[in-house]
Amino acid sequence: DEHLDRRYAMRAKGLDFDGIVHRVAHFLKIKPADVLKRGKEPQTVMARNVLCYWASRELGVTTVEISKRLKICQSSVSRSALRGETIVANNRYELDW
Repeated sequence: DEHLDRRYAMRAKGLDFDGIVHRVAHFLKIKPADVLKRGKEPQTVMARNVLCYWASRELGVTTVEISKRLKICQSSVSRSALRGETIVANNRYELDW
């Protein structure tokens, strides 16, 4: 399966949850700590959405694990991932760079 191969390739390159946090911060020009910050500031919300999408869909991190790291409920992670997918597509963000 191509999607699984992509996950394994990213992990083989050393990409993990923290690596995604740094990439999201780079794209949105914010500090990595701000990606994980709670709150409703637009940049922070956008960062969490992209993080949830890439971590769950691209890297295969479970929504339960993401919810623990972000201190939000599992259903919020799922909704954030859906919003993150739209943000990534609209802005043409690439996880590989």
